[in-house]
Amino acid sequence: MNNKFIISTQTFASQCDKNQTLRHDAILSIFQDLATAHSIQMNVDYNTLKERSNAFWVITKLKFKKVGKICHNEPVTLETWPLKPDLIRYLRDFHISAKNGEIHGSSEWCMLDFANQTIRRLNTVCYPVDLIHEQKRADVTPFLRLNEQTDESNLSYRYKAVLSDIDMNGHVNNVSYAKMALNAFSLDEFYSLSLNAFEIHFISQCYFGDEICIYKKIVDDKIFIDGKVNGKQVFKCLFYNE
Repeated sequence: MNNKFIISTQTFASQCDKNQTLRHDAILSIFQDLATAHSIQMNVDYNTLKERSNAFWVITKLKFKKVGKICHNEPVTLETWPLKPDLIRYLRDFHISAKNGEIHGSSEWCMLDFANQTIRRLNTVCYPVDLIHEQKRADVTPFLRLNEQTDESNLSYRYKAVLSDIDMNGHVNNVSYAKMALNAFSLDEFYSLSLNAFEIHFISQCYFGDEICIYKKIVDDKIFIDGKVNGKQVFKCLFYNE
């Protein structure tokens, strides 16, 4: 079994911003689709996990940094590979490369039980532990703690989760959280920034109809954003330079 999943494609207009470069939410969407496609090859996809282990994948953290520039309608190579898992944590790295730019990414996952939503240990699920895992890491630093606090003075806007936000598990999809974070900026504000890295942590699940309060706080040369439902944090992220 090949431990690295590689495809060649191109960037599309629907993925790009007004500078004709890949948007943050589009990068998360590419990562998600790559992981899904590779999980099918590895026999740990949604349907197989549900049938054989009564479990499902949940992403807990994701980060990436941009080097150079990947533009609209440009040929790209997409790669993803899992690292050897530990007791409950699964790391999966990513790489997007083009002629004049690349994106290095990493993500952290766990498996939850369908019945009671508790974390499942590696030895209780059908993950192929005998697979020879790639040892090479994507060129990103370790995950940050993101311990910044926000209050009502940092409130940017309120958002109600709608039908297009909901994924196969019935929760708000991780890509939607990235869109919420982006929408905390005005157009001029965002394009005045030159921050090449992004990290997001998914704390708890949101559902259709939930009102998510989005907070934004400038910390030195970084932008911290989090989302809360009824005062409980559901995601947090950071735009910064790496």
